[in-house]
Amino acid sequence: MNLTIREINKPDDYLKAFGLRIEVFIFEQKCPIEEEFDNYDNPASESIQFIVEEDGKCIGTARIVNYKDKIKIERVCISKDKRKLNVGSKLMNHIHNYLIKNGIKIIEISAQITAINFYKKLGYIEEGVEYIEARIRHIKMKKLVS
Repeated sequence: MNLTIREINKPDDYLKAFGLRIEVFIFEQKCPIEEEFDNYDNPASESIQFIVEEDGKCIGTARIVNYKDKIKIERVCISKDKRKLNVGSKLMNHIHNYLIKNGIKIIEISAQITAINFYKKLGYIEEGVEYIEARIRHIKMKKLVS
């Protein structure tokens, strides 16, 4: 598997990543589209978007958002046929390294309940109680990086 993981910097990359998010979150998980996309998806926003490609095809994406009081990794998704192949771990480790290089020490994520073990393997710990976001059960998780 020949993967490229990089920051999104071209309009075509945004289209590929948004297409994957529609496939995973809207069609597969039945999230309301109006809850999936927000102002942080605007290329002019302060979010940083990442793409995972295999032979030019987008198979993963995620974004970092600075909410002033916290840094969150959001909208993490991997193509259904590429899950369980360590693509998600590689994407998350790439983002962790990016954040470390930029002096970030604490990362937060709103993890879907079904993904808790994935994030635990990456060093995240659960914090707080379960809640509903986009009609899906989530829990806040945090990770200290250095």
